[in-house]
Amino acid sequence: METTLDRGIDVKAEFARRRKARNHAMLGLFVVLCVMLLVENLDVDRWLALALFSVDILAMLAFFVYAFRVWRCPVCNKYLGAQSTSFGPLRQLTSCPKCQAELV
Repeated sequence: METTLDRGIDVKAEFARRRKARNHAMLGLFVVLCVMLLVENLDVDRWLALALFSVDILAMLAFFVYAFRVWRCPVCNKYLGAQSTSFGPLRQLTSCPKCQAELV
């Protein structure tokens, strides 16, 4: 089986690209949640509110599937885990918890 290192991909650059993609997806999820709150407080037609709610639920499900597929180690392709999704210097992920590959 061909690994990331065999293909000549820079692990740190690939991890940075995946982290950026995950962060953009999280921003999109935040927007979807804000739309849900706004629609809840508006006095709109019941069917329109139901349609918007359905679209929001589908968008959230798509985010979780996308995040699960993207948030993986570039070396071993294992899921990096939910514990590593917090922002900030205290929870920053520097190496893969599974294969110990240096990510940052």
